[in-house]
Amino acid sequence: MATIRANFSLSSQNALSYPFSIESQLSALADSGHSIRSKVLGTAQGADAVTVAKADDKADVAYVYVRNLAGEREYTITLYVGTTNIAKIAGGEFAFFPAYPDLDFKVFAAKANTTIEYAVFGVDDTQAKLG
Repeated sequence: MATIRANFSLSSQNALSYPFSIESQLSALADSGHSIRSKVLGTAQGADAVTVAKADDKADVAYVYVRNLAGEREYTITLYVGTTNIAKIAGGEFAFFPAYPDLDFKVFAAKANTTIEYAVFGVDDTQAKLG
Protein backbone atom coordinates (compact mmCIF):
# COMPACT_ATOMS: atom_id res chain seq x y z
CA MET A 1 0.00 0.00 0.00
CA ALA A 2 1.34 3.43 -0.95
CA THR A 3 1.16 6.63 1.04
CA ILE A 4 0.30 10.14 -0.11
CA ARG A 5 1.41 13.20 1.83
CA ALA A 6 0.02 16.73 1.85
CA ASN A 7 1.42 19.77 3.65
CA PHE A 8 -0.50 22.97 4.27
CA SER A 9 0.78 26.29 5.57
CA LEU A 10 -1.28 29.46 6.14
CA SER A 11 0.14 32.62 7.66
CA SER A 12 -0.23 36.38 7.76
CA GLN A 13 1.39 39.26 9.57
CA ASN A 14 -1.60 41.61 9.22
CA ALA A 15 -4.85 39.82 8.23
CA LEU A 16 -5.83 39.72 11.93
CA SER A 17 -4.92 42.04 14.76
CA TYR A 18 -2.01 39.68 15.47
CA PRO A 19 0.32 37.57 13.29
CA PHE A 20 -0.64 33.93 12.86
CA SER A 21 0.78 30.78 11.33
CA ILE A 22 -1.10 27.50 10.86
CA GLU A 23 0.54 24.36 9.56
CA SER A 24 -0.86 20.88 9.06
CA GLN A 25 0.26 17.64 7.46
CA LEU A 26 -1.64 14.62 6.16
CA SER A 27 -0.30 11.15 5.53
CA ALA A 28 -2.89 8.76 4.05
CA LEU A 29 -2.96 5.32 2.49
CA ALA A 30 -3.66 5.08 -1.21
CA ASP A 31 -3.34 2.34 -3.78
CA SER A 32 -4.80 4.18 -6.76
CA GLY A 33 -5.40 7.61 -8.19
CA HIS A 34 -4.93 9.94 -11.12
CA SER A 35 -3.58 13.39 -11.92
CA ILE A 36 -4.99 15.16 -14.99
CA ARG A 37 -4.99 18.55 -16.77
CA SER A 38 -8.18 19.39 -18.60
CA LYS A 39 -10.02 22.27 -20.24
CA VAL A 40 -13.41 23.05 -18.74
CA LEU A 41 -15.94 23.70 -21.53
CA GLY A 42 -19.05 24.07 -19.37
CA THR A 43 -19.98 27.48 -17.97
CA ALA A 44 -22.85 26.18 -15.81
CA GLN A 45 -23.83 22.98 -14.05
CA GLY A 46 -24.55 20.32 -16.64
CA ALA A 47 -23.28 18.13 -19.44
CA ASP A 48 -20.09 20.07 -20.27
CA ALA A 49 -18.82 20.09 -16.69
CA VAL A 50 -15.66 18.13 -15.88
CA THR A 51 -16.02 15.27 -13.39
CA VAL A 52 -12.97 15.55 -11.14
CA ALA A 53 -13.93 12.75 -8.73
CA LYS A 54 -16.20 9.86 -9.73
CA ALA A 55 -18.61 8.37 -7.19
CA ASP A 56 -17.75 4.95 -5.79
CA ASP A 57 -14.23 4.91 -7.23
CA LYS A 58 -12.63 4.91 -3.77
CA ALA A 59 -13.53 2.70 -0.81
CA ASP A 60 -13.49 4.93 2.28
CA VAL A 61 -12.36 8.44 1.38
CA ALA A 62 -11.33 10.22 -1.82
CA TYR A 63 -8.55 12.80 -1.47
CA VAL A 64 -9.47 15.44 -4.07
CA TYR A 65 -7.21 18.22 -5.40
CA VAL A 66 -8.44 20.86 -7.88
CA ARG A 67 -6.33 23.78 -9.14
CA ASN A 68 -7.43 26.58 -11.45
CA LEU A 69 -4.58 27.29 -13.87
CA ALA A 70 -6.11 30.50 -15.27
CA GLY A 71 -3.83 33.52 -14.98
CA GLU A 72 -6.68 35.91 -14.20
CA ARG A 73 -8.45 35.71 -10.82
CA GLU A 74 -11.84 36.53 -12.38
CA TYR A 75 -11.75 33.32 -14.49
CA THR A 76 -13.15 31.29 -11.63
CA ILE A 77 -14.15 27.65 -11.57
CA THR A 78 -16.97 26.29 -9.43
CA LEU A 79 -16.79 22.88 -7.78
CA TYR A 80 -20.18 21.30 -7.21
CA VAL A 81 -21.96 18.13 -6.08
CA GLY A 82 -25.44 17.38 -7.46
CA THR A 83 -26.98 20.85 -7.73
CA THR A 84 -25.03 22.39 -4.83
CA ASN A 85 -22.04 24.64 -5.51
CA ILE A 86 -19.44 23.96 -2.82
CA ALA A 87 -16.34 25.97 -3.81
CA LYS A 88 -15.46 28.96 -5.99
CA ILE A 89 -11.79 28.77 -7.01
CA ALA A 90 -10.23 31.86 -8.60
CA GLY A 91 -7.46 31.75 -11.19
CA GLY A 92 -4.27 30.59 -9.46
CA GLU A 93 -6.11 29.12 -6.45
CA PHE A 94 -6.60 25.48 -5.43
CA ALA A 95 -8.57 23.23 -3.10
CA PHE A 96 -7.57 19.97 -1.43
CA PHE A 97 -9.96 18.01 0.75
CA PRO A 98 -10.94 14.53 1.92
CA ALA A 99 -14.33 13.75 0.38
CA TYR A 100 -17.10 11.23 0.73
CA PRO A 101 -16.31 8.58 -1.88
CA ASP A 102 -19.93 8.07 -2.95
CA LEU A 103 -20.33 11.51 -4.58
CA ASP A 104 -19.52 12.88 -8.03
CA PHE A 105 -17.53 16.14 -7.80
CA LYS A 106 -17.76 18.29 -10.93
CA VAL A 107 -16.41 21.64 -12.14
CA PHE A 108 -17.74 24.36 -14.43
CA ALA A 109 -15.96 27.61 -15.34
CA ALA A 110 -16.82 31.29 -15.61
CA LYS A 111 -15.06 31.26 -19.02
CA ALA A 112 -15.11 28.29 -21.39
CA ASN A 113 -11.75 26.61 -22.03
CA THR A 114 -10.34 27.41 -18.58
CA THR A 115 -7.60 24.89 -17.81
CA ILE A 116 -7.63 23.01 -14.53
CA GLU A 117 -5.42 20.43 -12.90
CA TYR A 118 -7.02 17.81 -10.69
CA ALA A 119 -6.10 14.66 -8.84
CA VAL A 120 -7.89 12.03 -6.77
CA PHE A 121 -6.22 9.42 -4.58
CA GLY A 122 -7.42 6.76 -2.17
CA VAL A 123 -7.94 3.06 -1.69
CA ASP A 124 -9.56 1.54 -4.77
CA ASP A 125 -13.14 0.32 -4.33
CA THR A 126 -13.01 -3.22 -5.66
CA GLN A 127 -16.83 -3.26 -5.86
CA ALA A 128 -16.93 -0.31 -8.32
CA LYS A 129 -18.05 -1.14 -11.86
CA LEU A 130 -17.58 0.89 -15.03
CA GLY A 131 -20.59 1.73 -17.09
